[in-house]
Amino acid sequence: MKIQLNTYPLICVVALVLALISAQGFSAPQKRPVESSAEKAIKAEAEQKEQDQLLRREVMSFVKDNQGREPGEGWLYLASHYRELRQTDRSLMYLRTLLRSEHINPRIVWEAMLLNADILNEKKEYASATRELDRLIDTMPARNYLVRAKVARAEILGRNLTTMEELYKAFRRYYWPWPEKPDIEAIEYLMGFERGYDLEIAMRALEAWEEIAGFPEVEASNLANLHIAMLYAFDLNDPSRSLPFLSKIVKGAAVSEEAAFLKAVIAHLYSPGSDLKICLDNYSLFRRSTDSIDGYRVAGILQGLLLHEGLKDYESAINTLASLLESPLHLVASESISLERRREKRDEEIDWAMLASRMAGYIAEFRLANPDRARYFYQKAEELNKERSEPVEDPWTATALKRTEPGVSEAQMLFDMAYEKYRSNKMLEALKLYEEFINKYPEHVLFKEALFRTAVIVDDDLRKFDQALEMYQRYLIRFAPVKSSWDLDVLYDWGRMDEVRYRIGNLQYLHLKKPVAALDIFAQLASTYPDSYWAMQGLKDSVRIYEEDLGDPDKANALREEFIAKYPDSKDASGYRLSLYKVFLQKSEQVKALHMLRNYLDHSLPSDKNYFALKQEWRDLAFRIREESLRKILNTAGLRDRIEIYQNLMDVMCLASSSQPLEKLVDEVKSSELNDETRWSLVYDAATRMYQNFP
Repeated sequence: MKIQLNTYPLICVVALVLALISAQGFSAPQKRPVESSAEKAIKAEAEQKEQDQLLRREVMSFVKDNQGREPGEGWLYLASHYRELRQTDRSLMYLRTLLRSEHINPRIVWEAMLLNADILNEKKEYASATRELDRLIDTMPARNYLVRAKVARAEILGRNLTTMEELYKAFRRYYWPWPEKPDIEAIEYLMGFERGYDLEIAMRALEAWEEIAGFPEVEASNLANLHIAMLYAFDLNDPSRSLPFLSKIVKGAAVSEEAAFLKAVIAHLYSPGSDLKICLDNYSLFRRSTDSIDGYRVAGILQGLLLHEGLKDYESAINTLASLLESPLHLVASESISLERRREKRDEEIDWAMLASRMAGYIAEFRLANPDRARYFYQKAEELNKERSEPVEDPWTATALKRTEPGVSEAQMLFDMAYEKYRSNKMLEALKLYEEFINKYPEHVLFKEALFRTAVIVDDDLRKFDQALEMYQRYLIRFAPVKSSWDLDVLYDWGRMDEVRYRIGNLQYLHLKKPVAALDIFAQLASTYPDSYWAMQGLKDSVRIYEEDLGDPDKANALREEFIAKYPDSKDASGYRLSLYKVFLQKSEQVKALHMLRNYLDHSLPSDKNYFALKQEWRDLAFRIREESLRKILNTAGLRDRIEIYQNLMDVMCLASSSQPLEKLVDEVKSSELNDETRWSLVYDAATRMYQNFP
């Protein structure tokens, strides 16, 4: 049926709308049929909804952004999208509709013919695809479409010959079972010979590529030379014959990086005695320049192996392989609208990362003799496998993880046994094991900890205080704090020195009844380790000693102020603030009391007990202090100053918790010796403030 030009845009819009309505009916099939399991059914339904929403957003975005599109663009857009969803029959239907229509821009027709041939090629209908391209060539299209058609035809004719994509896949198949790889000679048969091809068809492909190699278009000519070079190098197993064709490819052209990769592969695997440094440079050049994520990964694997096996640079090999654990951002393409393709891409990325992890772990374990570093890579491979849509069996990595498990030394075992006895409250047995550890392993990293724990057991559990004091003092003499590598002067590797000092002071105070000696130790602790938790505990104990044992509350209060200054956000600081507030009130030091209460409120929350009552106390105290200072001035002030002081007093009275002080001030003003106009003006001001603050 012939479709006229003036009706074509309307038909395109209708087709897009129909595509939205029928999207669910023509959605991508599931990889596995939904079984009776309710969980699988829910998962499949959620995935289908997400797929429909993705397609709907894409189509509506196209309609919005291309309101002035030409006839046929909508069909072409839908065909490409359904091809992405692997619904090729639906895609071909739209293309047939487009190609049968009249008054279509030739450019769109040629684009549709190329897409049609590409889809037929994917469906393995090679004869139909070739006929479509021949038909396009016969129509004498524009030069760029003619070249594209010739290239597509040559690719179909050479479908069983080695291409860059097939080369990447072959290397992946070859190295996937690492380190149990086959003989290097087998790599030759992973290309064209493994799949087999018809020699007559191969010759037709060679003729087609040779024709394209003579085109004036540099990009097409370089691509043809690249395919001819691969045919000689891999399909005909004559790498030396491929080098002249690779040398014809202009540097900086579209496929120059692929040419560098092929030169590196030929030198690395097929040309013994080649300069490996040049080979390494070619791999690096390819990885920097390529826009193929698969090529980037394969070159990374080969570059790592070259560093490992050829140049014996194991550190660089591990670093190169580690770069494959994540894909470079500039090579990550936009996500497909097909959820199935997204899963496949993610699984493929994980597979490459697992392979790189296994290789890096192998080099670290067997070349660098570093099992801990190797275990990191093996664990990474295991974690990545769990992220696949369906984890694969990887017995080699499981064996490697068992092989690199960190061993437990006899010293560590003895220390752990002592700790378990301590946890079981078997103190004598624990003490005996710790002492055995101290005698056997004086150079062990846990030697210092074992000494400390023996002293703690003697002190806290056996309650032999004199012996514990002696052990603590020996500990202090034997070990000295080490300056930290941090650029902070107050941080040290204290090694429990601060806790030992506190325990010595605690023994002096509680058990030997020597509070003055304890105070000296706590003072040293505070000056030597000011940021230590035990310094804070020592300062609290000093407060208690001065107040309860030495009967010096003034010194205790001074230490409370010091504690508040050093540890303002601690819980004990709040209690000390409240205590000092009451002490200052008793001593009639109202200004100090006011500031201390304000400090307490600033470090408290409204949800704390008595918060609002204390806040009201602060208001009343502030009101009284200010009132007293103003009244001292009022007695000696002149008439003009008295008016200003009365106004200030009104403001101060408003701080009170009730209106009574303000009322008394009003009565005082009424009975004052001021003239009537002034008195009633002040009374009016006071009434205004009373209405505002005490309505």
